[in-house]
Amino acid sequence: EKRAQIEDIRKRTEDLGKARVAAQLERDKLSLEFEEEQERIRHYDKRVKEIKNNREYQSLLRELSFAKRVASEAETEILKRMELIEHIQRVGVTFYDKENAVAESLTAA
Repeated sequence: EKRAQIEDIRKRTEDLGKARVAAQLERDKLSLEFEEEQERIRHYDKRVKEIKNNREYQSLLRELSFAKRVASEAETEILKRMELIEHIQRVGVTFYDKENAVAESLTAA
C-alpha cells in the first residue's frame, strides 16, 4: 500500500510539473503579447503629436484605448499565471515531502 502511495504521489508530482510548464509557456506568450501592445502604445503616443485633424485624432485615440485594454488584460493574465505557478510549486513541495515521509516509513518498517 505504501508503494502505491509513493506511485500516486509521483504521478501527481509529474502532472503538476506538466501543469507548471504549461502555465509558464502561457505566461511567456502573454508577456510577449503585453510587450507588443506596450510598443504599439508608445507608437500611438508618438503619433498623437503628429495628427493634423480631428478625425485622425479620434481614430488614433480609439486604437490607443484598445491597445491599452489588451495590454491590461494580458498583464492581468500574466499575474494569474504567476500565481498559478507559485501554487503549483507549493503543492509540488508538499507532494515531495509526503513522498519522502512515506518512503522513510517504508524503509523503517
